[in-house]
Amino acid sequence: MRSYQAARNLYGFLGFLAWCAIVAGVFIFFAGGNAASQMNGFGRGTNELAILAAIMPGTLLTFFGIMSLAVVQNGRASVDTAEYTQQMLQLARDQLEVSRQGLRQAAPEATSFNHTAAPAEVTPSNGYETPAAANFAPAPQPVVHQTATAPAATTNTVTTYNGRKIHRKKGTFIVDDQPFYSLQDAQQYIDRNPMQRR
Repeated sequence: MRSYQAARNLYGFLGFLAWCAIVAGVFIFFAGGNAASQMNGFGRGTNELAILAAIMPGTLLTFFGIMSLAVVQNGRASVDTAEYTQQMLQLARDQLEVSRQGLRQAAPEATSFNHTAAPAEVTPSNGYETPAAANFAPAPQPVVHQTATAPAATTNTVTTYNGRKIHRKKGTFIVDDQPFYSLQDAQQYIDRNPMQRR
């Protein structure tokens, strides 16, 4: 963040000078009025012009000090506004960075959820199940130790829905060269596009 300490110090010094000018103007104002009144004690009459000339320097100096003090306070307000704006901008950047990190962490979780939500089996092309498949559990198979690449051949299957072919490859369902994460999404795509049936 940018520092405005030099401007603060300058305005502090100018504010001190403005207060000194105000105090000196008030002092000169009363000293001039006192000097004009003492002239009457020596037998010389005082007129309004002499009194005005005596108090005018103090009045002008006091007015100049007050105006200078107002300018200094306005400058300090500008410095405060600049510092507060920087702080708010920094807070907004921090919140934006936290939001981006949250989105980066949430993106892999959403992708993995879509993969796990895909159905493991595909219904037959005719839409009916045999009584044996519907009512009986499959017979237990012997445990065979295989490498991770052995079941890859069974992942590519084809399902027919409303006369359209749905290809399953590596956990995704493909219709018209468009991938879907679940069979239901692929079937909904076919229902939404009846004019493209093949």
